[in-house]
Amino acid sequence: ERAGVKEYWIIDYLHHAAHFYRLNEQGMYILQSPDADGNYESPLLPGLKLHAPTLWTDPLPGYSAVGDAVRAMLGGK
Repeated sequence: ERAGVKEYWIIDYLHHAAHFYRLNEQGMYILQSPDADGNYESPLLPGLKLHAPTLWTDPLPGYSAVGDAVRAMLGGK
């Protein structure tokens, strides 16, 4: 908090948990929740939508699927 890091994420693969913390106006970290579908969006990364449940899939999506998802978030560019 003292360093002013605006946001941090803790991704715990062993417990299938993702925690997203954002610094508020008072300088304290507040836990942010993904939406009902498990998506997390950060104002610091406009257009990025992280689907947290995908982090626990086995196997994880390949490079091509990740690239397609990023392109879709950027409007198909």
